[in-house]
Amino acid sequence: MKIAICHAYFYPKPGGPEILTYQLASSLGKAGEEVTVLTGNLKRWGETDLKINFKGFKVLRFNYLETDAASLLTKMTFGLALFFHFLLKKYDVIHAHDAPSAFFANLARKFTGVPVVFTPHYFVSKNHWFFLYPFIFSNALKADAVISISDWMEKKLKDEYGIKPTQIFNGVDTARFSRNDSKLRKELNLDDKFVFLFVGRFYPQKGLDYLMRAFASVKTKKAHLILAGDGPDFEKIKSLSSELKVGDKTSFIGPIDNEKIVDVYNACDCFVLSSTWEGLAIVLLEAMSCSKPAVVTAVGGNIQLVKNGLNGFLAKPKDPKDLAKCLDRMAGNPKIGRFGTASRKMILEKYSFEIMISKYKRVYLRLNEK
Repeated sequence: MKIAICHAYFYPKPGGPEILTYQLASSLGKAGEEVTVLTGNLKRWGETDLKINFKGFKVLRFNYLETDAASLLTKMTFGLALFFHFLLKKYDVIHAHDAPSAFFANLARKFTGVPVVFTPHYFVSKNHWFFLYPFIFSNALKADAVISISDWMEKKLKDEYGIKPTQIFNGVDTARFSRNDSKLRKELNLDDKFVFLFVGRFYPQKGLDYLMRAFASVKTKKAHLILAGDGPDFEKIKSLSSELKVGDKTSFIGPIDNEKIVDVYNACDCFVLSSTWEGLAIVLLEAMSCSKPAVVTAVGGNIQLVKNGLNGFLAKPKDPKDLAKCLDRMAGNPKIGRFGTASRKMILEKYSFEIMISKYKRVYLRLNEK
């Protein structure tokens, strides 16, 4: 099959959908499918020379208006470029991973008849303050197949839009993401510390200001926090750590190369995610696959992955006091080994990459046979 995978952003830009689309394209390509990733030319991420060698799939990049301040504008200019591309290039299936891509793929379908799969990694309420967001999202949901990546997403799509989606959870490469000794932990001289880890974009959605304030009130003396990633809030959060006098207990290690990410997960005793909302976080799946317990906020897909007292603790969102209590409960907890084992077991049973790929293939085949 000729499969187009669309997302405005792609590797090496960090982020859950970016990781997922990369792994999906690579796996489908290895299986013999003719895969083309359609994405943007991210000049700010050093991709203008386009020297990255992708194996098993092609990457086509489109110029667009790139801005963090108005990401919808970025994705709409990208989607418009996709529309004209779809009129000229024939695929068997188009798989969109953001709403504007699905919106324009659905529009092109009226002329080409090519079926569209839409996997939303975020949810837009009908009651959103800016009318354009729900307009685009609701029209994106007119795809031939809509995928829900979590129980939370499925419920939201049913309750607000009356959509009955196909449920396919995000998956992780369990062979690669597994427990190992960490070089980073030794390099940072943290062998005698209880290490918490955050991996992700420094963006308001991730609630890093709440995490930093929570960490500042943690009572565990040997606690240390590693923050891996980059983004518009990086300097703000780094300054906040100094302001709260925990600069000596935090390590800001910046964006991580894909080749080194497993070592970073294995540097911690517990993974932490303080998001104000989530779909089904790839970073959480990866950490759990490395047998790490987790402290996360009780939002979106986090609730599906972390069970209180089984493999971690759920904290109230936007509540530094409650998050701090959960961090202290985890630090030095005698059940921490059992928590990590439970995390790994859950991933192997429900969230392996093999399970996800096989389900997507069935969707592609069903649509292609119509």
